[in-house]
Amino acid sequence: MRRKLTPVRAQRVRATIPLTTQDGVSGVITDISSAGMLLELPVKQEPGSVIAFSVELKTPGGPLKLTGEGEVVRVVEESGIYKVAAKTIKPLADTKT
Repeated sequence: MRRKLTPVRAQRVRATIPLTTQDGVSGVITDISSAGMLLELPVKQEPGSVIAFSVELKTPGGPLKLTGEGEVVRVVEESGIYKVAAKTIKPLADTKT
């Protein structure tokens, strides 16, 4: 008899991380997991498109710039802000490496 496997969802973490897209658009990461993230942007993104972005974190050793990429899977407009769900293609990584 085969056991039915229950899909495991990646654990989500609520966040408020400012980001800048490759096009220079400012937004915020509001939810992040190992599988993807939820972004809030002032500009609509198309499902299926790839969004590249960077975040800059303040650390004791100075600013740390991280870049990443995601595939847009869903877009919902709320009061002029676009909530963009993106599947992780390239996880956030230090741009120096």
